[in-house]
Amino acid sequence: MPRLRLPVQDFGMAERVINVDPGVTWDPGYGGELLQCADDGTARLAIPGYGTDSHVRCVVLTWDQALAFTAGWPNDEAIAGHRLWSMGLADVDLVGEVLDSQWVADLELRNRVHPNHRPARFAALHHFIVPLKEVTAEVVAPAMAVARVRAADPVKALAKPAHT
Repeated sequence: MPRLRLPVQDFGMAERVINVDPGVTWDPGYGGELLQCADDGTARLAIPGYGTDSHVRCVVLTWDQALAFTAGWPNDEAIAGHRLWSMGLADVDLVGEVLDSQWVADLELRNRVHPNHRPARFAALHHFIVPLKEVTAEVVAPAMAVARVRAADPVKALAKPAHT
């Protein structure tokens, strides 16, 4: 099957990152987070408890109907090298949202070859970014849910049903 080559495009958008208050806190310098992604479009990020919640409750961020997700470099020591650093990522406390995301625009462009392509589906998507100790997690999804889960560590937190 021939490989589809799409042109690299400048989407003419001014990407920017805004701070999102998740309504809970955690220590972004602690580490030990776990990102779980399923083929049904669910992405869950479990983060160890913080302060008085340490070893009692983890924070679990859940994205249903996630279209894309990644977790990898840069880590906290190299985050200033992230392409979005000077576009507002530097001001993100725990979670950011990338407005006018080139990633979302690129996903929409690539999907145009699908016979049932609906541009409106992509207009409703949000690009979330979560800088962590060892990785930076990024997810494209319609929304993000936040919960505290009674679990001693992220592995146990993700073993529990979503939205608990």
